Amino acid sequence: MSSKDFKAYVFSLLRSNLYTSVVTECSGEQSRRGNEAFLQYWKAYGLGMSGRSSEAIRELEAMQRKRDMEYPAALMLLFLHRRSRMVDMHEVDAIQSSLSQAEASLSDNGTLLSATFHYLTGNLYEAGRLCKQLVSPNGYAQNPVQVQAHTLSAWIEVASGDAGEEAVSLLEDASMARDLDCLMAKATCYSLQGRKKLALDQLNEAIALQSWFTPALVEKSKMFMSSREWEQANEMAQRVLNTSNSNTSYSSPAYEAILLIAMCDIVYMGKSVEENMESLFGAMEEQEGENASVFYETGRLFSRLCGRKRNILRYTVKMMKKACELEPVNSKYYSELAFQYRLEGNYGTALDTYRDAAKYDESNVDAIYGSIYCQVMQGSLEDAEQQLEFLSVVQDGTKPSSSEMLFLQALLTNRKEKDQDRHLDLLRDVLDAHERERSEAKATEVFDEYIQYNPDFMVEVAKEFLQHLHSPTSVMTGSSTDDVPASVQTGLDILDSVTGMVPALLDAHLVVAKANFEMKKLDKTQETLNHCISINPAHSDTYLALAQLHLARDNFQSANNCLEQAMSYDFQIRNSPIYQLVKSECLANQGNLSDALNQLEDAMKLPGVRDGLTGTVSLGDRVSIFVQLGGIYARLNMLSEANEVLNEGKAAFEGTAEQIRILVAISDLAIKKNDFTSAINMLSSVPPESSLYVHSVVARADIYLKHRHDKQAFAQCYLELVQTRKTAATYILLGEAYMRIQAPESAIDAFESALRYNPKDSRLAEKIGKALVSTHDYMKAQEYYENALRNMPNNISLRYDMAKLFTKLQNYSGAAKTLKKALSDLDTMDGEGKDAMEGVGVGDLKTLIQDVETLLLLVTVYEGSGDVDMVKETLMRARGIQKTVMEMARGQGEGKSKQTKVASEICYALAQCAEQEKDDGSALEYYQEALDASVHEPSMLSLSKLHLRKHNLTECEEMTQTLLRVASKKEEATMIMGDLMFLKSDYEKATQQYRNLLAKNPNNYVAMEKLVSLLRRAGKLSEIPELFEQASSADPRSSSHSGLFYAKGLYHKYTNNIMDAIKNFNLIRRDGEWGSKALENMIEIYINPDGANMWEEGEGGVDGNNESVRVAEKLLRELELLGPKTRKHETLENFHLLATRQKANIDRAMASFLSMLEADKDHLPALLGVSTAFMFEKASNKSRNYLKRIAKMPYNQEYAEEFEKSYLMLAEIYVGRGKFDLAQELCKKCLGFNMSCAGAWDLMGVIMEKECSYKDAAECYEKSWAFEHEASASVGFKLAFNYLKAKRYVEAIDISNKVLSMYPDYPKIRQEILQKAMESLRP
Repeated sequence: MSSKDFKAYVFSLLRSNLYTSVVTECSGEQSRRGNEAFLQYWKAYGLGMSGRSSEAIRELEAMQRKRDMEYPAALMLLFLHRRSRMVDMHEVDAIQSSLSQAEASLSDNGTLLSATFHYLTGNLYEAGRLCKQLVSPNGYAQNPVQVQAHTLSAWIEVASGDAGEEAVSLLEDASMARDLDCLMAKATCYSLQGRKKLALDQLNEAIALQSWFTPALVEKSKMFMSSREWEQANEMAQRVLNTSNSNTSYSSPAYEAILLIAMCDIVYMGKSVEENMESLFGAMEEQEGENASVFYETGRLFSRLCGRKRNILRYTVKMMKKACELEPVNSKYYSELAFQYRLEGNYGTALDTYRDAAKYDESNVDAIYGSIYCQVMQGSLEDAEQQLEFLSVVQDGTKPSSSEMLFLQALLTNRKEKDQDRHLDLLRDVLDAHERERSEAKATEVFDEYIQYNPDFMVEVAKEFLQHLHSPTSVMTGSSTDDVPASVQTGLDILDSVTGMVPALLDAHLVVAKANFEMKKLDKTQETLNHCISINPAHSDTYLALAQLHLARDNFQSANNCLEQAMSYDFQIRNSPIYQLVKSECLANQGNLSDALNQLEDAMKLPGVRDGLTGTVSLGDRVSIFVQLGGIYARLNMLSEANEVLNEGKAAFEGTAEQIRILVAISDLAIKKNDFTSAINMLSSVPPESSLYVHSVVARADIYLKHRHDKQAFAQCYLELVQTRKTAATYILLGEAYMRIQAPESAIDAFESALRYNPKDSRLAEKIGKALVSTHDYMKAQEYYENALRNMPNNISLRYDMAKLFTKLQNYSGAAKTLKKALSDLDTMDGEGKDAMEGVGVGDLKTLIQDVETLLLLVTVYEGSGDVDMVKETLMRARGIQKTVMEMARGQGEGKSKQTKVASEICYALAQCAEQEKDDGSALEYYQEALDASVHEPSMLSLSKLHLRKHNLTECEEMTQTLLRVASKKEEATMIMGDLMFLKSDYEKATQQYRNLLAKNPNNYVAMEKLVSLLRRAGKLSEIPELFEQASSADPRSSSHSGLFYAKGLYHKYTNNIMDAIKNFNLIRRDGEWGSKALENMIEIYINPDGANMWEEGEGGVDGNNESVRVAEKLLRELELLGPKTRKHETLENFHLLATRQKANIDRAMASFLSMLEADKDHLPALLGVSTAFMFEKASNKSRNYLKRIAKMPYNQEYAEEFEKSYLMLAEIYVGRGKFDLAQELCKKCLGFNMSCAGAWDLMGVIMEKECSYKDAAECYEKSWAFEHEASASVGFKLAFNYLKAKRYVEAIDISNKVLSMYPDYPKIRQEILQKAMESLRP
């Protein structure tokens, strides 16, 4: 390693405060190069900064004897003496007096060392002054010292917060192009300017020059962290570790590598945090064991990122204790240690430690702030208030209040004064102060950025905002579940920012989930909690929140399961108030009220439930415990205890946003006694000036509506509210109340009144528009939307609503025009990935997300208009933008999760388009892309079906098994598995899949329909009636369900019981769900009632003029009224034309079938139709050619009936030509897919009969006769004839009699079979 590269490496270590590593490196280099001034000087600095001041002073005193090193050595000596616990003032004065004389004899190298020392110790003015003496006046670095001076000048500019073009210009000299330190400085400048690509280029160049140079890899990892590209940051951190471990040329510290890995894990992945912290602490002990600042900075960083997890705080506390041990009187270190005790909830120890910090430095403001915070948390509000007032007086007021001080004021205002408006004002001031402090700090690297942002503090501020979730202001500004109160939205925005910075911070995600839960946004709550589980599947608090969610959905069993999971990961969770609350509700649901009561009484004894001082139990959960306990007492008829606990709650929560829940609970208690008047009177007693007045009016109105069903009194409550407080918010409440009782006209008047008070509220315009639509006055609604958009052209929601109205009115061009105006210019970006993202900010990300939403609405419009090309084009456009969104949203946790789902939906829609176009290859790619983005159940389901259709059975089974593991609803996946097993000829497993579904729900008629078809194909028609009996037993009303009639109709059709089939189908032919299918089956039956060959004339053929063909025509007209015309409908019309046997109609049918084949050359029903038409024309050769095409096609269950008919038609042609082997092969193929196929067994019998194998023929005819339900005269005749030929006379007589009983006039059977069989029996 060259001297220049080594110096760059040492400077990097110095900038990272790795002083022990500096000592190690310089000592190693001294053994190779001798006692150079550079090595000796920075070794002394490393010794001094790592607590070995006496050794450093000895080194420096020796250096002072060298004339050119006298000044830099004196500077460092002065610095170290001043840092000593016992300052030797005599020595300090002596050194101070020698400085001016020593500076006069400075060499260039000495000047450079002195400037670098000033830079490292924060004296940027002196550092700059000395650098100017070395920097070349023409701007060109002409020697190594000038190169280093130019580079140092740039670092000084960076440290002073100015990383502009002037700093970069210092580094542009060609002689500096291969200087590692110069490249690092340029990278830092470009990074601070936001020119990430140029910064990465500099770092890559440094790595290319010297692959061992880990500082460049470290900076690259940090740069990826800054842009929230966590996967790449982690990959680079792993590379740092590998380089550190493999390097032999110098002692590379693994500490930085492990620090980076731990950072990526705690911020983004959240998987192995504790293991990484243990490794990190070990590396610190080993490599920087005497460096207090490293322990301090590392502990400080991770304590703010860990979400107060005790297993992580255990390590950060150890780090701080180590720092305090190394520097026992450092007030800053003790203050940080106290802060971490505070994070653990150990406020007593924290308060004592803060006092120690103040003892070492009375001016330590952080220690004073921390002490006040602990007093607030311990409930010593008077002491806290006095100390805060004293601090306010001491501070001169020339500087704005710090965010910490403002936050303390907000806490006291909320807890002591309970002044909610001032509390909110102070919290907003906290945010402003915090932003100002961050801006002033000007963080130059990612770790400082996170420390200054302080996610833990921001979560705490957000929680304070969210305490106003149920405040009167919240109710008045957002009364529906779609509206979010402004204060709550601020809290959610803070949490969104926090999770963007720290995606793996479960505490922040859980607070979001809790807020959404309390706002009744249960789907959003579920989504957030699922995301939490994806981060950490063993997080007990997540399962506890999930249990609450399941309770809200009345899913008590799932709630109980979540409680058990929570306890399996953390047994101590059973002592949580929330655990006790959820457990009590589960027990109460099971009727175990005494145990539920015990749980709640135990919960009341836990710290923070009654007084709320610990801050560990939210206000909402505390109120829930009081309300639930009162409810259990009431159910146990312990009314005095119920009154007592609710009155205690009333006093405890007086003046809070949650007090109304206690009042409502007391009124509910009165309602349970049927004392509605008392309940209403109690709520009416709240005076209009009270902060709870709005809540009380809402609760009173609900009693009128829910219990007295008095809509007029319900509306009157809100009218009184408007009379008392005429504001936009109260008129909104009135309008929404009118919407609840289906009075949209009155609602419109109320919303318009609100709009007069607040003309800029875009939500009101949306509400008015929706109310107009609900009145079905579409023209007025359209006119209103147009006027509103003229006033608010940028209101996207309003534009969406107008487009939906146009779509509803089938004005697709108007809808498309409206939506296109909502698109931004950003969606024209051609690039994908990083290059396309250059210069695109967070605001642009939101715009692009909005563009995707708009394009997806446009897709719906184009689908409605039938414009398939525009559907595909718009989806492709949305896909391109969404890829950019995904790149930009990387590392944003829940936000990214939402965008991955959008990407999956887009790819799924594209795959569906490809399938419609018969482009299975593209469909497969799009489905796979959808699954690469997220776990997307519709894509998994469609992909399984696609594999099944293409007979990719292995892939289908793998995908279906996966779907069964992850799907929330498993019915369709189970059905696919059943069809898959059938194709594998495993009929038992196939039918068992459907039986399992029906065992859970015997009235699942979709599954029943499938099972009826499957049992028929498995040759088990006899087992079907049992399904109908089970459905009737499970639900007595099922006898009138259309699904059951349809299943019965199919069964009778399959068993050749045509009359009963028609009867069942006829009952449901006008049903919305099953009517179309029933009509289709009826039409098929009437077109060919006997199931014989349509083209054959005589007794088996179809008379074109008979009644059944006319009924089929009538039913076809009826089918047209049920919906748009489908290909199935068109096919039935064509077969009806064939059934008329008229030449003109046959030609029309043929032309229609050929037209269908032009659109889709492999459309099976059309191929079968053409073949049938040729048979009518006596062109069997042409028919055979089409049928041979069908025989080569892969089997598709969607067209099972058509395949079956095609196989049999071709087999019959082969029989007519004496090709029995080919015919028999087709019959067996048919039976492979349908063992109940009577036609196949019949044709097999014909073949055997022609080969004079009457016994075998009789066996085949027996099966055909059985599967025809012994109702086919022709099959009965053939069976009796072959019994006669096989000399089975008794069976021949029985079959003949059965045929004659059904068809007395059936020709020949009496004379040719019955009489001959009877004569043959006579002796």
